[in-house]
Amino acid sequence: MGDIDHEFAKVAYRVRWSPSDRVFIAFTDNFPELSATGDWPLQALHALQASIRRLLEADAAD
Repeated sequence: MGDIDHEFAKVAYRVRWSPSDRVFIAFTDNFPELSATGDWPLQALHALQASIRRLLEADAAD
């Protein structure tokens, strides 16, 4: 499991991957309406997981 801090389109968030197939996403206060945390089954967020992975891979390639 590891934490990844990332910012995209002025939305900063932390992603934590866990071996139990869950993803934890915490939004920062850049957007108060998103200042919440969530812990969801990974399968419910499969599209979001793929999007975040693509963003992180693109960021790492820069």
